[in-house]
Amino acid sequence: MKNKFMSILMLALALSFLVLFMFEQSNKTRISEDYDLLKYEHMVGSFINSKLSNNLIRSKDFYTSNPDFGNIELLGENGMPLTMKSVLKRDYTIFFRYTELGCNTCTEEVIKLLNSSNLELEYLSTYQSKTYLNTFKRMNGIEQVVYNVPLSQELFPLDSLNIPYFFVVDKFGKVVDAHIPIKEDLKYTEEFITRVM
Repeated sequence: MKNKFMSILMLALALSFLVLFMFEQSNKTRISEDYDLLKYEHMVGSFINSKLSNNLIRSKDFYTSNPDFGNIELLGENGMPLTMKSVLKRDYTIFFRYTELGCNTCTEEVIKLLNSSNLELEYLSTYQSKTYLNTFKRMNGIEQVVYNVPLSQELFPLDSLNIPYFFVVDKFGKVVDAHIPIKEDLKYTEEFITRVM
C-alpha cells in the first residue's frame, strides 16, 4: 500500500513537472512571437514615424548601398534568368514586392487598389510553385508578368519580414522612393499611387 501511494505520488510529481515545463515552453514561444511582432512594429513604426504625411519611407536603412542593383538576378515566369536592369523600361520603374509566404490579405487589398488605378508597375514575388502563381494571378486579376526573386536573393532587409512594399527605381538602377502599404489604412497607398503615376 505504501509503495503504491509513493508510486502515485511520484507519477503526480512527474506530471506536474511536465505540465510546468510545457507551460514554460509555451510562454517562450509566445514571448518569441511577441518579440517578432514588436520587432516588425518597431521596424515599420520607425518608417511610419519618419514618414512625411504620405507615408514615404525616408529611412536610409531601407535603401541598400548595393551598386550592382541593376544586375540582381530575377527569373521570368518561364523560369529563364534575367537581370533587374532588363526590367527597367522607363525613366522610373515602380515595383510591387510581395512573397507567397507573406500576408496574402495585405497583398490582395493592395492589388485591388492597383487594379482600380492605371499605374504601370512591375510585380516582384518570391514563389516556389508555378501553380500557386497562376492561381494567385487569376484570383487577383493580374495580367502582367510576375518576376520571381529567388529565395536566396534578398533585395532589402525588409524582405525578411515578408510584407508587401513598393519601391521606385530610376533608369540608372538607383532606388529613389519606397512605400509600405498598411492594410488598415490604404489612403497613404492611394496617395503614393497618385504621386508616382
